[in-house]
Amino acid sequence: MMMQEKSNPLNQSIQYLKSIGPKRAESFRKIGIETIRDLLFYFPSRHLDRTTTLSAAKAYGYLMNGYDGELTIIGKVDDIEKRYFNRKEILKIQFRDSTGFFECVWFQGAKYFFNIFNVGDIFAVSGKASLSKYGNLQFTHPDFDKITEDESFSYLNTGKIIPFYRIPKELKATNLGDLSLRRILNSAVENYVELLTEDLPQSLLETNKLLNIIEAVKNFHFPESKEKLFLASKRFILSGSKQISLQIF
Repeated sequence: MMMQEKSNPLNQSIQYLKSIGPKRAESFRKIGIETIRDLLFYFPSRHLDRTTTLSAAKAYGYLMNGYDGELTIIGKVDDIEKRYFNRKEILKIQFRDSTGFFECVWFQGAKYFFNIFNVGDIFAVSGKASLSKYGNLQFTHPDFDKITEDESFSYLNTGKIIPFYRIPKELKATNLGDLSLRRILNSAVENYVELLTEDLPQSLLETNKLLNIIEAVKNFHFPESKEKLFLASKRFILSGSKQISLQIF
């Protein structure tokens, strides 16, 4: 039994996975992830769903009609500008999508955020927007997540749901960001999820119409649909998982 446990690929160290290695494996270990099995259960903290995002033009229309809630827009970095006001550095990033422009402003941490954005990069930007004194659609200190060109295309054209993972300081210290962590998780799910074994009774799965362990893990990381994401979260919530925090925006 002991030999079987050791020979199970799911119990192997993650350091041998592509893009990890010993240094990054140590950073994962600090947050409780040592094996491939651990990694498979490092679930997204939230998901980006097409039905909850707006174009820049639609968002502008919402604000003109008095909307004051939070918005999510996907845009490409068009311009980066640093300014000084009363000896304080201010950063303004201009984004565009197919319908227009919007901007994000940081009055604190400008130096840090300046190093994150590059012209041409694509981000999902979320927060409470307003109209600037010049009439521009503007976010102040928004939340943001970087996505690839392919993810953006799939998201906008096929309704693909994109996962975002919590990135603690230990992982950031080894230059792990949104894209690299998503690639690592995608590779792990593709190559190892089929090795998982069911830990719930078949009767419980059937009675509650739950996904099996393999389908649930797949669809919580990279959902085939919003319905499959809901069913995956339902399975883990009912089984008492403390790792689930379903947030779709």
